[in-house]
Amino acid sequence: MQHLTDFISENLSELTPIWDKLKNEIGQLNRERRFLVHGFMQYYLPHETITTHVKENGKVTTKKQTLKEIKGFTNKLHHLNTGENGINGEFHTLFTKTRIDKWNELVNDENKIIYKVNDKIISRWTGK
Repeated sequence: MQHLTDFISENLSELTPIWDKLKNEIGQLNRERRFLVHGFMQYYLPHETITTHVKENGKVTTKKQTLKEIKGFTNKLHHLNTGENGINGEFHTLFTKTRIDKWNELVNDENKIIYKVNDKIISRWTGK
């Protein structure tokens, strides 16, 4: 994530606000994921809550979550990946388009790239 952050701030600064928002969401979801994946877990039937414990900053942190919250976490993760401005959705297309447009500014016509999505040209350079 740090390499991508550095690349965006150095070369594609117009994407910084979008990337910062995505990066913040990734950080929040990663913290939640740590509790579920790496935490020591305990639950008691028939209660629908799970208590997990992880080590953070040298101390054990406890978090209690309901099954509904865990399902919500899964939905947020899916949305971050493919939803509006999702990492593998609109953000990826915008990131690639911006990189190609920057490339096309630096090279001669022979080496320029036309970027198409669903047979629609979205790069600034269209080959004409």
